Amino acid sequence: MWEVFFKNSDGGIMTHSKLGKALDENKLNVAPKKELPGTTNDVPCVIISDEAFPLKTYLLKPYPGKQLNCNEKRVYNYRLCRARRVVEKGCYHKSLECIINECKLNQKMLM
Repeated sequence: MWEVFFKNSDGGIMTHSKLGKALDENKLNVAPKKELPGTTNDVPCVIISDEAFPLKTYLLKPYPGKQLNCNEKRVYNYRLCRARRVVEKGCYHKSLECIINECKLNQKMLM
């Protein structure tokens, strides 16, 4: 089982994981499409990814550099990159908060 994870890319690991399989088989209780505020556009919930992942209906990934012949694609890539940074920064701060709280808890237990 573990050899699958050591030989694959990030996209391959996602494909073989329980989460990836559940997403592909539509077995997760993902929220339905919802109207954007101030518009009549229904949009689905998606996962923001990078170039390593395969194109899926539930994944947003950037256009490859070779296809950036149009300004709209460059703007899309820029906004997607910003969204990824916001999510990654939030996850980083949340995990850091958990580590700090764990240290405080361990410190109290030692006293």
